[in-house]
Amino acid sequence: MENNEKPCIVSFSSQGRENYNSAMLRLISTSKECGYEGDFLLHQFDGYVPDYRGVYITQGKSLNYPQPEAFQCYNHAEVPYLFKLAMIQIAREKGYKQVIWCDSTICMVKAPLELLEVAKQTGVVAFDNLGHPLRPWISDIALERLEISEDELHHVPQIMACVIIFDFSNQVAVEVFDEWVKFAQDGTSFQNSGSKREGFKAHRHDQAILSGILYKKGIKLREYGDLVYEPNDVDLKFGDKFTFVNRGIK
Repeated sequence: MENNEKPCIVSFSSQGRENYNSAMLRLISTSKECGYEGDFLLHQFDGYVPDYRGVYITQGKSLNYPQPEAFQCYNHAEVPYLFKLAMIQIAREKGYKQVIWCDSTICMVKAPLELLEVAKQTGVVAFDNLGHPLRPWISDIALERLEISEDELHHVPQIMACVIIFDFSNQVAVEVFDEWVKFAQDGTSFQNSGSKREGFKAHRHDQAILSGILYKKGIKLREYGDLVYEPNDVDLKFGDKFTFVNRGIK
């Protein structure tokens, strides 16, 4: 395994319902413009994303899934969002210790130096999904697998899965990620399923499970403000210290 000291941004894009490929180009350009000096490991599913110097982009109809077998022989319908875990694992196997998952809709507005330092200490940096606790967004079977009680669920926050930072030099990150993979493998935790809970809306797959794992591990989420959605990057309702903005597709 190589030993890559730089951080690595990992992302995925496709034409999909909208042109996420154009958003990925924006992710690349805003990261470079704000002084990010790490690497990129990106996968583009269809359409065309041009080559960028220093940006590793794989093209094609499937990911080059690495070992272990957890990432083999699945498609998105069978295990929703497993591709996200697979791409993070690819970065791990390339020797990157600090891996930043970014949805293609993310814009970087300043280099994430402070957050990367936090990740060294905590292992994982994830961001609070303000106003959207986990309770309406997790299935009964996933809750059971996580061993979180209904009463306890009232206190569990939900992450924003559009940016997640792992520092695999910290054993906590290794444990959290490997546990996340095991839930993906169990045949039910990532899959669409329901709940009899009042107010339940939908199961959020990888996002719901990782929220539960981080809660069980006692890892505090970053307050909303390091990562914001529009229009909070303009109205500055939560301050001007944000590193990432989710601007969607434009």
